[in-house]
Amino acid sequence: MDTLRLVVRPGSTLGRGLALTINGRSISKHIVDHAPGWTESRRIRVNLDALRASVSAPGTHDILVCAHCAEAGYWSPGDVDLTAVEVRHDHGVFTWRFEVTDPGIDAAPLAFEFHEAQVAKALARLE
Repeated sequence: MDTLRLVVRPGSTLGRGLALTINGRSISKHIVDHAPGWTESRRIRVNLDALRASVSAPGTHDILVCAHCAEAGYWSPGDVDLTAVEVRHDHGVFTWRFEVTDPGIDAAPLAFEFHEAQVAKALARLE
């Protein structure tokens, strides 16, 4: 089972400075290691509203988005060459699955599994 952690970086506003780590490594590092050549790691942002919504509603959520797009008022994972995150709920386990869409990168989808209680606890720490 993977370990999800959310941390607000000091001096930042809550969405822009939100760091999402899985198993002690940033989500960007996981993507770069899985799909060498993915170059959007500095532009990625966590959409906190979508992350919160995914806790109560399985389905497709724009959790990982382009920071520049978010500042302009829309949430787009496509602008950082990612699909929306497919979130599944199964007996207290959340599965996240998404893909890198850059046509020059041939990588299998990424998938992570988290205990429901752990995700809820990570979100509660932000409030």
